[in-house]
Amino acid sequence: MRTLLAYTGAVLVLIGPFRAATLAAEDVESVRLPRDEDEAQAILLDAESPEPERSAAARWLRSQNPIHPVFWQLLGDDNARVRVTAVDAVGLKAFREKAKVCPVQLIEALDDEDERVRGAAMNYIPVFERLPKEGLPLLLKALKHEDLTVRQNVAGAFYQFGKEAKRALPELKQALKDEDPLVRHNAAVSLWHITGQADLVVPTCVRHLTARIPVGDDPDAVWRASASLLRRIGLEATADTASVLIKLLADESPGMRRAAARSLGALAGENAKTRATIDRLNAEVAVRKLLEDPDEKVRQEARTALDRLAERE
Repeated sequence: MRTLLAYTGAVLVLIGPFRAATLAAEDVESVRLPRDEDEAQAILLDAESPEPERSAAARWLRSQNPIHPVFWQLLGDDNARVRVTAVDAVGLKAFREKAKVCPVQLIEALDDEDERVRGAAMNYIPVFERLPKEGLPLLLKALKHEDLTVRQNVAGAFYQFGKEAKRALPELKQALKDEDPLVRHNAAVSLWHITGQADLVVPTCVRHLTARIPVGDDPDAVWRASASLLRRIGLEATADTASVLIKLLADESPGMRRAAARSLGALAGENAKTRATIDRLNAEVAVRKLLEDPDEKVRQEARTALDRLAERE
């Protein structure tokens, strides 16, 4: 099944087959459907009811009343299909009521043994303005989850904790070293929102600009998102961003030197204010040194960057 990426702010959220898994008619045996909501509730609350019958009742009730109160009692049900429907109901109710704070039950569901339950929770968590402070330890645990999709999605959610998010800084800094580019990018987004420190985030953005890194079905997703994040940081904290980029001109990696030079030129071309800031930092002197770089592509990027630095309105 096709994997999609949603761009929320600067966070890349992986949308897998979770919604389909939540609502699809799965391979449940043919059973008699409930006559009404009361009967469906009775079936769901009866642990002795056959699993196919309870699964069918959950799906039927979800189609009739997706936020029925009984679903709150089923979040810890032994039947994974019932838990999926319950988690979806909790998320949908909060969303319909325009709740600003995410129900902690959705964060708890990230540790469910069933990937469909985890996926149902991940469908909703990004849409809330804030996460409850009691959910921070749960999200920190999720950041180390063996399920890569969980790590990818939660890495960009920490800033939703507000002031409490600072407690997650050590783990987020460690996440910048994750082998997966989407985890790294989303951790960088969280760090920028929480700290506003360009030196923590810019190197990761530049690293992602050294090559196209495919995620899911989109070969350029991380590249575009990182370029967008770097531009945003550069506009909000030009001097700090440019200082980091100048340091990266001396990086041991030719790819990092190329991307740093290209980014400096792009930032200088944004407006007169960014160009003036970069001029004060003597960026041109640092870029000129790359004209002697042993890598031809680095020298080419240096020439292009110098042209951008020399432009005047």
